[in-house]
Parts: sequence; C-alpha cells; structure tokens
Amino acid sequence: MQRRLGQTSKLPLTLIPALVVCLVVYPISVAIALLSGHLTFNFSIWAFLALIVQALLIGTFYTVPFRINKHIDATQYIIINNMYTPVTVLIGVLLLHEAFTGKQLFGTALLIAGALLVAIKKFDSKILRLDRYSWELILLSLLFGVGLATEKFALNYMSVYTYIIIGWGLQFLVTAIWSYKYWNIIPTIKRNDWIEIIKIGLVRSGHALGYIFALALSNNVALIASVTTFRIPLVFIASYFLLKERDNLPRRVAGVVIATVGLLLL
Repeated sequence: MQRRLGQTSKLPLTLIPALVVCLVVYPISVAIALLSGHLTFNFSIWAFLALIVQALLIGTFYTVPFRINKHIDATQYIIINNMYTPVTVLIGVLLLHEAFTGKQLFGTALLIAGALLVAIKKFDSKILRLDRYSWELILLSLLFGVGLATEKFALNYMSVYTYIIIGWGLQFLVTAIWSYKYWNIIPTIKRNDWIEIIKIGLVRSGHALGYIFALALSNNVALIASVTTFRIPLVFIASYFLLKERDNLPRRVAGVVIATVGLLLL
C-alpha cells in the first residue's frame, strides 16, 4: 500500500511516512499505552542516551529510504534494506548477550536466503551496481540494525507502554523534522491521499504494536529481527492472489519453502 501511494501520489516522498506515523500510528499507540496504566520508568543516563540514539536511527530509517526507493533497482532495494537483520542479530548476541543457538543462526540464514530468492526477479548487473543512493541505503540499513538493538536496550529501563509514549514519540519527532519543509502543503492534500494515508497508518499500527509487544515478550531482539525477514515471502504470497504477480514462480515458491523452514528453526 505504501509503495503504491509512493508511485501514484504527487506528495513529497518524505512527507508520506511522516504523516502515516505522526497522525495515525502514534495517536493510536499512545491511546493503547495510556489505557494500559502500566507506565514505569527507571531513569538513568544510559536510558536517556538509548532513547536519543534509537530515535535518530529508527526515525531516519522510517523516512529517508522511502525517498531512495525511486532511485535504485527494486531488487537491490530489498536486498540492501534487509541488511539490518544480521547487524541486529550480531549486536543482540555479542553485546546484549541474548541466547541464540546455532540452529537459530542457521534458520536466520535460511530465512534471508529464501527471502532473497523470493525478492529477486532477475539476476543482472543492476543488483551489483552501487551508486550514491545504494551506499546511502546501505548506511541507513546498518544504522537501523543498531537502532533496533538500542530499542531493546532501552526497554530494560521502562515498560513497553512507557517506551511507546517516549521512545516512539522521539522517533516520530525525527520523521517530522525530516519532512518539515513540506508541512506547508498539508492543507492542500487531497481526500484520496488522506484515505490512503489513514489506511496505511492503520496497517502500520498493527505491525508496529505487534513488533514491540513481541520484542517485550520474547526479550530477544536477535530472534524478533530474524523473524521479521519472513515478511518478504508473505508479500509474495499476498501479491500472488491479490495482484496476480506470478512471474518466476518455481524459484519464488522455493524461496518461500526455504524461508518457512528457516522460520520453523527459529
């Protein structure tokens, strides 16, 4: 949905994700957090630094890559965009001392391999070509992996509901800053674009809340980051039935099977 809006709308590409998270995702999430009543916070300098770092890295990743998407090959975008997974796993295991078995590591490798088989439409020189936008996306993806690990670290000092209010609030402030020069056109946004933004926001709310609660319950960012890679095979399955996208079917089905095996090993 977000990709379709980015391709059809004339709105600036950094404004769309900022509106989605600031006007839909954050209000819904804050309402749920306040209704829970479980707001705890153990202040320390480490908690403060973690909140700032995760906001800068994750908030930037929510906004800037959406603009980069139009400048590089779609396959290359998906490959680079998922570089955060091994970064998050490494930080989770090495620095946060999370439990991650050899079987789970193998499962993560299968998940990534299967996702790539699903995502890649063809093998050509575009996949290997690294221009300015590709390097920018590589840096952002690596930093996003660091941001996810920092997010997990911040949860050690507060409840998940407190983090939603403070941590996500800072993230979405960063997205608003990235798009500030386009705020003046918000009153001119057409009704159809608002409908799409709200629809994307509702879906994104479910995704964001599902992720953060899964992270809080599992207490293992390496595991959750690995599991999220399975979204690529899920997108293919949805597109097969809804968008009738059935090219390279044998290889993509093989990718789904491999990724599913990897997911089961996790």
